[in-house]
Amino acid sequence: MVEHNLAKVGVASSNLVSRSILFFILVFPLFAQEIYLQDEYCVDNLHVKLSDIIKDKDIIEDKVLLKLPDSTNVYQIPTIKLSYRLKELGFESIKNEKGVITFKKFCDFNLEILYEKFTKAVKTVYPNAKIHSLKITPKNYLPKNMDEFYFKNISISKTALKKQQGVFLAKFITPQNRVKSIYFSFLLDAKTYVFISSKDLKSGTVISSNDFIKQEVSLDKIPINTLKNISPDSLIVKFNIKKGTILTQNSFKKKSLIKRGNYIKGILKDGALSLEIEVKALNSGNKGEKIRVLSGDGKTFNAIIINSQTVYIK
Repeated sequence: MVEHNLAKVGVASSNLVSRSILFFILVFPLFAQEIYLQDEYCVDNLHVKLSDIIKDKDIIEDKVLLKLPDSTNVYQIPTIKLSYRLKELGFESIKNEKGVITFKKFCDFNLEILYEKFTKAVKTVYPNAKIHSLKITPKNYLPKNMDEFYFKNISISKTALKKQQGVFLAKFITPQNRVKSIYFSFLLDAKTYVFISSKDLKSGTVISSNDFIKQEVSLDKIPINTLKNISPDSLIVKFNIKKGTILTQNSFKKKSLIKRGNYIKGILKDGALSLEIEVKALNSGNKGEKIRVLSGDGKTFNAIIINSQTVYIK
């Protein structure tokens, strides 16, 4: 009787062990695959799947590893959290050095028309800008039929462009002929050429070609009203400028082509008749600007500056 009971116990124990081994094999492969965890992953939706982590191996059944919050496009978790989840599925993970893993949504997103129009917007504000890199990502999910939309326009603030990061608005026309507004984030690395003083410049100095150099500077380092072009011997320094300063429009005043008090030639037309008279400039001005002039007999006229010696009397 005892032997019979022992035999029954032995069979039951054997069955239990067999079931345990079978369960272990189903849940944990006998030879667990090793996975080296990267510092950063790109995902296309809110769910991080096994296929997002293991891209170079065949996966029989894709599993959801974790869910990302909808409020952000960049999300970080401790490496140990993902390692634990992978171990549940039978994978041995080799931890990364940082101890933190970053998941980015839409990092592979690429809509050529947006890049093209964004580049044009940068060139409008900074004509000489060189864009070294530009990354655009949608703030929220894109419509599934996005390829059926027609681009309308984009709106980017100059402040955001100068900071080289921020949010901009893009408008599209849907197949139903409605306007669809979508917000995008951008990260920009761009530089443009500026003029920098090559030495200390004193107030009242007429700037020459030896007083400045051309240098490439990041957009976020550029002050407002930067000089886009300089014509040597045409600008006068308004206040002292130290060497290495980026030159701006408010640092100079134009050197007048004609100065107040100069005696110049005035061309006066009366029908087919053209007369030349000597006049005195009552104002200073440059080519194309209007000034007042005084004739020898005490009459005043409006005149347009033609060059440094001549005005056209209207």
